[in-house]
Amino acid sequence: MSKKVYLAIPYSFNPELSHRVANFSASRLMEVGDIVFSPISHSHLIADHLRPETRFDHEFWMKQDLPLLAWADEVVVINIGDNEEGMKLIKQSRGVQEEILTAQNQGKPVWVMGVTVRKDGGMEWDDTWVPEYQYAGGLHA
Repeated sequence: MSKKVYLAIPYSFNPELSHRVANFSASRLMEVGDIVFSPISHSHLIADHLRPETRFDHEFWMKQDLPLLAWADEVVVINIGDNEEGMKLIKQSRGVQEEILTAQNQGKPVWVMGVTVRKDGGMEWDDTWVPEYQYAGGLHA
């Protein structure tokens, strides 16, 4: 049975890389039969047409994204790169932290998946699904 997945990923540290990784990650989840909403895939190019003060406005994007998180069965958070650096990005991302908290408050499972970006620009998907609580200190530490 297909799951409805909300894909969360740190963005503002490197919007172009995040967009590429989000598209790659969404494609992998779709290929295994999941129905995916990826806010970054959906909104990255739209943001080019917004006023500069709106482009990185946290409240604006949460208003757009959180109603779609309510639709999802679960949340997949993407860890970009190695576990330690990727977890640091996740913990520093105000948007990802709000998405995780919202999912937990709604009783939805939150998983962390890894994506490695190779030097040649290609990407590798880590097929290990890790519940967020298995990370030392959790995502909110």
